[in-house]
Amino acid sequence: MAALLAAVIVLAAAPPGAEKGGVLVVRGAPEQAGTEQAFIEALRIYTRDRARRVSVRPGAPRSLNRAELDRAGELARRDGAQLVVWLRRSGGSLRLFALRVRESELRRTTADDDGDLVAAATTLALKVRALLARAPALEAQWTSIPAPSPLPPPAPAPAVVVAELPAPTPRRHEAPPPPPAPVKAPAPPTVDAAPEDPPPEVGATASLIGLAVAEVSRDALASRALPQLAPLAAPARRSGWVEIAAAYSVTGVADPAWRRQGLSLRVTALPLDLPIAFGAELALSPAVTSSVGASVVSLSDLPFGGGAQYRYRRGRLGLAAGPWLRLHALSATGSAADGRAATTHRFAFGAGVLGEARWTLAPRLDALLAADVEALFPRQRFTVDGAVAGDLGFADLQLVAGLSVALP
Repeated sequence: MAALLAAVIVLAAAPPGAEKGGVLVVRGAPEQAGTEQAFIEALRIYTRDRARRVSVRPGAPRSLNRAELDRAGELARRDGAQLVVWLRRSGGSLRLFALRVRESELRRTTADDDGDLVAAATTLALKVRALLARAPALEAQWTSIPAPSPLPPPAPAPAVVVAELPAPTPRRHEAPPPPPAPVKAPAPPTVDAAPEDPPPEVGATASLIGLAVAEVSRDALASRALPQLAPLAAPARRSGWVEIAAAYSVTGVADPAWRRQGLSLRVTALPLDLPIAFGAELALSPAVTSSVGASVVSLSDLPFGGGAQYRYRRGRLGLAAGPWLRLHALSATGSAADGRAATTHRFAFGAGVLGEARWTLAPRLDALLAADVEALFPRQRFTVDGAVAGDLGFADLQLVAGLSVALP
């Protein structure tokens, strides 16, 4: 958890020299369209606060030779992008390639493809954000790949030299010999360029003929004893800056006669690039009626409150907890058997702890379960003709179940 918080703080504090251009995502094979779409959505979320434009084009590089990289860089320059990225699936992992257009710097990173598409896309989007921010602590998650250079021009062919010998003087009664065949210099040797993308072999070094750089497989990387980079842990999903939740709520006190049910509305803001959320809540519920002897008491409660929460997310599951404060506007009406009636209004202050669990149903939609316990100050009692007709006790418990929607 500490490492996650440190990573997000480092990303928020980008150095002054961070790039100010956008990002171009070039799509590849059709079978990985779903993975690319999840990555594009996550990338737009995690670069929105830095005014980065994310554009999408078809035509990912088929290999890592100079011609393909130059073509990708030209597409990025047309869109005004400083960085061009593309995905490639390899075994049980996703490989992400990034080319800095201005420096012609090529890098690669990976993320485990364990079936959690949201977590893998979030991990890769955060790594691209780190590359844009030029954060040294997080750029180490990328592996630099030497950029190939163009093929050298072929050496000029040597000139063909034809030597002619003088014809000998024919002897008498002898036919002259045929003229000798011209002597030609040997043909110049031919040089075959290495294939653009030779298949990697364990323990073998990529051929430098033609300076074509091949993608190194995971086994070849391990055989060369290069350090293995673990992907960043998936932090809390940032789908937007404001969330709106609507839920069914049940509030219970020591006396079950005064249990209340209603609708809970909550607005949550995430103003910082940290896993801290600030929220405000309003609960609406009908009045509760209870009979005490010959008297009838009706009680209504309009609570309004707010607080802060620390959020943690792993994959689709999210957890949050934090302090919560409420102000209860209470209204009680008592009616006696002889027709007398009276109404009183009071305010009570509540302080407690709110905890919740979330499960992602869609990129901007979560299912929500929450519970909080709060203490009431002062204790609220209502009497009719001197007899206690209602007692809310010192504390109450609220349970909430509903849906939360993140706004862009």
